[in-house]
Amino acid sequence: KDIIHENTKQLSTQQEGKWALLSSLLPLSIAKQLMNDDRKLIAQTYKDVTVLFTDIKGFTNFSRSITPRKLVEFLNNMYSAFDDVLMDWEAYKVEILGDAYFVVCGCPEERSPTENAARATEVALILQSLMPSLTDNTGMMMRVGLHSGSVVAGVVGRKDPRFHLFGHTVLFANKMESHGMPGKVHASEATFNRLTPLIHDKKFDVEARGEIEVQGEEGLHKTYFINKSNWGREQKRSRLLKQQTERNISKTKKARQSMNLGNMNRIELSSAVLKEANAANSK
Repeated sequence: KDIIHENTKQLSTQQEGKWALLSSLLPLSIAKQLMNDDRKLIAQTYKDVTVLFTDIKGFTNFSRSITPRKLVEFLNNMYSAFDDVLMDWEAYKVEILGDAYFVVCGCPEERSPTENAARATEVALILQSLMPSLTDNTGMMMRVGLHSGSVVAGVVGRKDPRFHLFGHTVLFANKMESHGMPGKVHASEATFNRLTPLIHDKKFDVEARGEIEVQGEEGLHKTYFINKSNWGREQKRSRLLKQQTERNISKTKKARQSMNLGNMNRIELSSAVLKEANAANSK
């Protein structure tokens, strides 16, 4: 029995360690699949996601001008702040490449094309707005690129598994960043088209950049700068209202349960008193 108990305990500890590792490296829904079968090949086509890339103009010169410790502190503060934004908008961080950030909305948790584009745009604008609070170096400005379309996504690697994205959508989003302008959120026509219903409703302020050449791509491409969002504030208000409503419903249910319990106790008490009275009368 002691041996069985010890083996069970060791197995449980191993499983806990495995879950801690997988859940720190992968989206939770993907980590759960690998917990059930760690040899399972996870690969899927996601038909409509929005991919976001960032890069910081002036970062190379900035990194040369400060100590290694200061540089790591800056990056840690920046990416910690960025991670909080992603968590708030349920976006997934695919990878960090130096000062570049690679993010996706709509994968592995799927939503409508419009909502994926809106969430990614909201994240992009918030990340831009955070830069002045992270550094007072005016030479540091962020470029952001957005593009929407299909991707292939899956887990690659066994020792250090990662959920990665592949396809032209990823490459074009990266080009939207590199062909963008510092301090601007640069979106492809594909992302613009998905945002169109919200743009018509004045949820996003967008300006046409016109047609530009994109390295490695044929022809000219219409692109846009996204300047402002009202969508995010409205979403947050709706979320808070929903949470408040759920709390009120929960409080009402608890109050009713408490009242029902009190009524039951009173009925039981009255029943007990009546029984005692009947017993006394029968005597």
